Amino acid sequence: MLAPGEQPIAPDGGKVRVTLVDGRTIDGHRDGTEGAQGFFLVPADAQKTNTKRIYVSRTAVAHLSKVKSVKAALRYLNKSQGLAKGGRELDQALTELRKLGYTGGS
Repeated sequence: MLAPGEQPIAPDGGKVRVTLVDGRTIDGHRDGTEGAQGFFLVPADAQKTNTKRIYVSRTAVAHLSKVKSVKAALRYLNKSQGLAKGGRELDQALTELRKLGYTGGS
């Protein structure tokens, strides 16, 4: 857990989206080297959830994807969750991506 006012560690890995076998997803950055049984992940919302980093077991992962840009993230969202039905849904998706650290030029 993060101490009050403590900043999350600066991860050394790329942005990923982890889909767990129970259907939940976690966006964040990989941290450290990958082990035989899993890897560490710094959640994109570490400050909000008060989480320093988590260990993700390979047996719990249904899908792991690297998202390199907003366009790639939107393609992933459209594939995995269906096309947005209107502007409001698209705006909400873009807002969430910006919260996760994605920018128009990334």
